[in-house]
Amino acid sequence: MPSVESSAKAIEMRQQLTTMGDKAKFHIRKWISNRREVSEDIPEEDRASEINLEMNELPSTKTLGMTWAATDDQFSFQYSPPDEEFVYTKRNVLRCTATVFDPLGFLAPFILLEKLLMQQAWVKGLSWDDALLEELRLAWKQWFGELVKLASIKIPRCLRESSTVKHIEIHTFSDASEKAYSANVYARHEYEDGGVSVRLVATNTRLAPLKTITIPRLELMGAVIGLRLSKQVCKALEIPLQDVTFWMDSMTVRFWIRGQSRRYKTFVAHRVGEIHEDSNPVQWRYVPTLLNPADHGTRGLTASELKDNELWWNGPDFLREPREKWPEEKCVKKNAEILQEIELERKEDMVCLNTSQQNEREDEWRLKPSRFSKWYCLPRTKKLEFGLSLVRVKASVNRFITNCRKFRMERLAGELTAVELKTVEEEIIRDAQTEAYGEEITALKGGQPLPKRSSIF
Repeated sequence: MPSVESSAKAIEMRQQLTTMGDKAKFHIRKWISNRREVSEDIPEEDRASEINLEMNELPSTKTLGMTWAATDDQFSFQYSPPDEEFVYTKRNVLRCTATVFDPLGFLAPFILLEKLLMQQAWVKGLSWDDALLEELRLAWKQWFGELVKLASIKIPRCLRESSTVKHIEIHTFSDASEKAYSANVYARHEYEDGGVSVRLVATNTRLAPLKTITIPRLELMGAVIGLRLSKQVCKALEIPLQDVTFWMDSMTVRFWIRGQSRRYKTFVAHRVGEIHEDSNPVQWRYVPTLLNPADHGTRGLTASELKDNELWWNGPDFLREPREKWPEEKCVKKNAEILQEIELERKEDMVCLNTSQQNEREDEWRLKPSRFSKWYCLPRTKKLEFGLSLVRVKASVNRFITNCRKFRMERLAGELTAVELKTVEEEIIRDAQTEAYGEEITALKGGQPLPKRSSIF
């Protein structure tokens, strides 16, 4: 269903397409338009059979499972529930639900309820022709009863108003719950008269796997399908992907996106890498959960609730406001919960030592105490030394290793602290005692007497 800016362009496009089809010996018929002047230009034998120009109203026709009312230029859905003699089995309910075709995801919250019921039927281990349990049968019956209410939902086909457009941009919202993860794409138009309109373009909702997955991982999966859906919408509307703003309510995922993918485990690293490949981390912004329309796609809505849900159809109110009134983009400090989730996905550091001989001599180790002539303070003045003293070198090495395992914002810098120096000093002394009195320490820990050959006696 191509759209053009004027009736003249629509007439020209139809004529060009008809000419091209005729050259390939493929004559195109059954044309229909929401403009009377375009329909009048179509030869009567090439018009859709429903068109009767003597009547003031244009007909409705089905396209991709939806009903398109040409007069109002709106989409609607027409479905009927099964009869009273319907037998509720997995095979039968799947046959009925397959007739509800929603390619753009307008009814995603309603269809999610059906997907969850089907998932429950699979978990119960029922075969295709087994009668469903009473609780499932009642739930299915209630869902089928809502089908007739879908007819009251009217969706404008056109994504914009009739005013002159000054700017267009895409806004994508993603969210996840224990049940599902979802993404919504909206088109935001700014007009020369100062008006702003926001319309739902498409939605993608998927059930969460039966295998337990953490909510942050599900949020990341929602962000990925939001990115993929945005690429398809931008390609269809010929909008640069750089003009997309991505919204989510997960601070953990935003920290992952703003980090380096190679620092994370495989699951997170692959998805963050895909996000980095097609978008810029600055495009990903935070939105409060109550203002996130994708939340409905993860929890479900009845047909009655979906019909009047302005947040779902037109996005949050702030998108119709100037950018100054959008949720502020401020750096939120990582709390204990976020830090824990980040640490769970951080890749374990691996240190590989390549030795030329398996029995490498101990005196070749660079931090062997015998290689240093200084400790870290002078015996008399008690002042810190500045040089290659054993404690300071080992403390610097420890800090470097610790910083390598942290994000840039968490790394320590500046002069070594007294705590670091004291910790390293105790570590060196402990290692020396273990080397000199290893047998004695082992005996004492095990509650055994000291060896008779011990040098302590």
